[in-house]
Amino acid sequence: VVIATASVYKMASTLICSKYPQNIDPTRVPLAYGNRAIPRLNRELNDPNLLVRQRAVMALCDHLHDPEHIADSLRWGIDESLKKCLRDPDSTVRQKAVECLCVMSVHAIGRDSFLQLESIYPVANLFDDSDENVRKNAHMCVMRISETPPGALAIVEAVCGDISVETSDRTG
Repeated sequence: VVIATASVYKMASTLICSKYPQNIDPTRVPLAYGNRAIPRLNRELNDPNLLVRQRAVMALCDHLHDPEHIADSLRWGIDESLKKCLRDPDSTVRQKAVECLCVMSVHAIGRDSFLQLESIYPVANLFDDSDENVRKNAHMCVMRISETPPGALAIVEAVCGDISVETSDRTG
């Protein structure tokens, strides 16, 4: 009887493990809720700590799939922070930043912001990036921008310089 009691006590002891549980992703950041989420992510995108920037850009990429969040993020200047992230030395930050711009460029308000900030130039610089995923996302972003006439014109101007298109009257 004494042996059985000792094994019961041993089974009930607590064991604390230093590893994360399998269902917890250490690259995900807890989001602030409501109107505080975007300002916090914007602040973290400009943080000097690499892990903070990586977590912020990954969380932002998930967050931007809602069109309402795109409008909020543009009001808080996320597009400018993402443009800076395109020059980040870390390939994960560059990859997710251009993916965020790609998600934003699906919506008209995101495309307009993309064109106003002239983000085509830093995105085009990523065509020669060492990371294949960065290059793929950069091409996808430019492809989505080119689906509208103003976007196509911006791409042509970026490649060929400022050009004027004249129409002639052929009714004669």
